[in-house]
Amino acid sequence: MIDTLPTPVFYKDGQGHYLGCNLAFESMFKLSRADVIGKTAYDVVPPELAAEYVESDRQLMAAPLGATHQYESRIRTAEGVERDVIFYKARFEDDSDSSCGIIGTLLDITERKQIELREHARADILEHITKDASLKDVLALIALEVEQEQPEMVCSIMLVNEAGTRLLSGAAPTLPEDYVAGRHEIVIEDGACCCATAAFFRKRVISGDIAAIRNCQHASSCGIKSCWVEPILSSKGELLGTLALYSKRVWEPWPEDIRLIVSSANYASIAIERINTLKALQESERNYRELVENANSIILRMDTSGRITFFNEFAQQFFGYTEAEILGQHLVGTIVPVNENNGSSLAEMIGAICRDPDRFALSENEHIRKNGEQVYISWSNKASLAADGSLGEILCIGQDITERKKMQQVMVQTEKMMTVGGLAAGMAHELNNPIGTIAQHTQNILRRISTKLPANTAAAVETGIDLANLRAYLERRGIVGMLEAINSSCERAATIIANMLTFSRKSAVQTESASLAALMEKSIELALCDYDLKKHYDFKNVTVVREYAPDLPLIQVVPMELEQVLLNLLKNAAQALAAHPPAAGPLITIRLYYDTSSVVIELEDNGPGIDEAERSRIFEPFYTTKEVGVGTGLGLSVSYAIIVNRHNGSITVDSPSGKGACFTIRLPRNTTA
Repeated sequence: MIDTLPTPVFYKDGQGHYLGCNLAFESMFKLSRADVIGKTAYDVVPPELAAEYVESDRQLMAAPLGATHQYESRIRTAEGVERDVIFYKARFEDDSDSSCGIIGTLLDITERKQIELREHARADILEHITKDASLKDVLALIALEVEQEQPEMVCSIMLVNEAGTRLLSGAAPTLPEDYVAGRHEIVIEDGACCCATAAFFRKRVISGDIAAIRNCQHASSCGIKSCWVEPILSSKGELLGTLALYSKRVWEPWPEDIRLIVSSANYASIAIERINTLKALQESERNYRELVENANSIILRMDTSGRITFFNEFAQQFFGYTEAEILGQHLVGTIVPVNENNGSSLAEMIGAICRDPDRFALSENEHIRKNGEQVYISWSNKASLAADGSLGEILCIGQDITERKKMQQVMVQTEKMMTVGGLAAGMAHELNNPIGTIAQHTQNILRRISTKLPANTAAAVETGIDLANLRAYLERRGIVGMLEAINSSCERAATIIANMLTFSRKSAVQTESASLAALMEKSIELALCDYDLKKHYDFKNVTVVREYAPDLPLIQVVPMELEQVLLNLLKNAAQALAAHPPAAGPLITIRLYYDTSSVVIELEDNGPGIDEAERSRIFEPFYTTKEVGVGTGLGLSVSYAIIVNRHNGSITVDSPSGKGACFTIRLPRNTTA
């Protein structure tokens, strides 16, 4: 049971020697159980971490009975990567109620802490922007936040001049002075340094070994060996500058490194545009309107009573109100619901913003569009003073964060489902034992009433029983058939459990040669086990017609991922058929065939079909036509990503009006993921 847990578990004796561990612990530290047993923390992790672990164990052993320890620390994996973790430790006792050791587990919170750090950094940057910090200070803060997230790199931000021909120094708080001195101004041209090239083409430039670039000798002479540059573009695609990361070692970026420089460049773009916009607002009302109306942000002004006095074009398009409909109206009752879902009144908050906008410089609120759709907006609020210095209006600049909120909800749900999946897998393991016992004894009963085994005949003679007559009686009364039915049911239950265990395991990223027909049959078996009382459908009520080509070639795929796609399509079809039962009975037709370049899967149902408007959005994340609580809108988008991005294939849907839906998947015959 401990080995099935995805969380590392270990246990030690009172002297700190390991007594054992589970598979997750072995995987994290790349040590077998045999290599761990009898060792101490000093044999597993670096001395400085081991000393911390040993001291914690000592305090726990000295604490009163029933005490537990929970604390944050760090570990170093077998790959040498340090991770943030939470340790949970408790004492266990022997039969004499004497403490004899410690059992512990650890939870990896690295990603969570990185997200918290990133969110804190973004809020800090937004606070500087809303408090009229200079562009140089904001860019320097962005550079430092990047370096905090990637300590081995040094960040530099350069800005384009008004003519768009040169890059000028923007912010480089930790770049060596001897390097900065030679980069105060750079001509934007092809074939120059990495920054100039990225600015010229407005595309990312990655140089894992900068010594190979002819025009980067200055960087090499300063000890810089690699450079990654991302152009900073405005919301209209105009060049604003470049964001560069430098390292003193030859280094090719990982995907997470690319995400870091892209997101940081985007944030620098927001900072540059926002600060430039605020400067323009202060210069003149004419420039203010020209810039604000074209900004890709929700911008509004309200007076001290909470009535809207300005509503930019983007806000009008976003919320669905015309300027005539919204100006003069109170926020509450138009774009702000009277009460949030948790029942707290927003009217009081609006009044507080009007009285003291600095207190609510940043806020996130639930809003509502004219069509009733619920959205979430992140606001930066700034006071606009009248000529006499009193508070005149509040300028509010908002960004739509609805998708981020949905993603947070999906992440919470995903963690719940991971826990449920682990419990289900554990239950499946436990069910295998009684099912195996039933099957074994059933087979033995059938063998011991067989007339073909000498041992049975001998025992019958000794007890005065005619074995043939006994066999005939059991068959006449259907007992033999009952035993065979029990045996068959055990085999089916074992197959179902085996399929569930196989499907619940984390899929490998490596491909393997697989039979498409076998994968389809396994997906159908899983679907047959899927009954949902809430969704009112049972796959066993659906007739499945198989039209498989007899000589389908094997293809290279990730089996678990392809099974996920097929199972999702089967369940979607079954749900549609259950919601709108066809007169001829629910029917799913599956076709497997191939041509010179592709292997094709067609899955067609005789349900109600899909409207043309829905077909154009069916693969979008979070788009769903199902009721709340029934669908998340992620199934088809994940399936699309698996087929297109992972397997270089295609997935399309065809649905003539009222004649069902047909999903077609094409996979290259030489598919690699």
